[in-house]
Amino acid sequence: MKKSGLARRKSRSHIGLHIFMSLYCFILAVPLWYLFNNTFKDKATMHLRPYYILPGDFTFDNIIKAYNLVKFPMLFKNSMIYLLVSCAIMVALGAAAGFAIGTVRNRFTRITYTAIVLCITIPFQLYMIPIVIVLQKIGLYSSYLGTCVTFAVTSMPFVVFIYSGFMRTIPHEIYEAATVDGASPFGILVQVYLPLLKTVTGTVLILRGLGVWNSVLIPLVTVGSPNRRALIHGVYTFCALNVTDWGLVFGASLLMSLPITILFLLMQKTFIKGLTAGSVKG
Repeated sequence: MKKSGLARRKSRSHIGLHIFMSLYCFILAVPLWYLFNNTFKDKATMHLRPYYILPGDFTFDNIIKAYNLVKFPMLFKNSMIYLLVSCAIMVALGAAAGFAIGTVRNRFTRITYTAIVLCITIPFQLYMIPIVIVLQKIGLYSSYLGTCVTFAVTSMPFVVFIYSGFMRTIPHEIYEAATVDGASPFGILVQVYLPLLKTVTGTVLILRGLGVWNSVLIPLVTVGSPNRRALIHGVYTFCALNVTDWGLVFGASLLMSLPITILFLLMQKTFIKGLTAGSVKG
């Protein structure tokens, strides 16, 4: 009787969880559907039937106009440079820092780790003006490298937190055995640890890559040239204080979201595995 009562309570809790998650998914799906179906309508049809689309309403005019007006190839190239270079810097430096913190276990590394993690709480708005001043003094303002370095620096506390958490799940005996065999710390990182970091690296690339791709403020303050704007700035060109062309906004938003959506679909298994990495041991 006790087992059957416990089973019924578990069943009710599962049903309640499924209902809650279904409602949550529905709430998230409504704005996505609104964006998707209104992208392929003209302005009059959008106001007449905003929540559904008929076969006769379908048109690519919004996407074609948005593609041409925002100079999509140029802005897409800029955003891809920011994404690829900044993520490469994050992975290289974050993995090295996480390796040092996870393997060299002393008071200095613990204090360093705590200081790095605390930097996650500092908003970018607090130090964006000093960053711009520094970039101007070293000649990297309004350059690809300067913006990529800014992206990497602002994301590094989170990246180090993720990598060091995973490093601590790897048995320390592996590091000691490699040291006894004569391997250098750099050799241990490259030959032993890096092959184990695929899931965590995938998680970092998705989480921070999404932040880089959607970031408005960092390229806004570090880029002065119109030819080096990010793709998201092209979307904002259709938004005005009094008049907003929502058809073009939806079309540009869909164009902008496609690359990062494809990236997530290709790496979703790695992303899910990486989220659980480091959650067992700490």
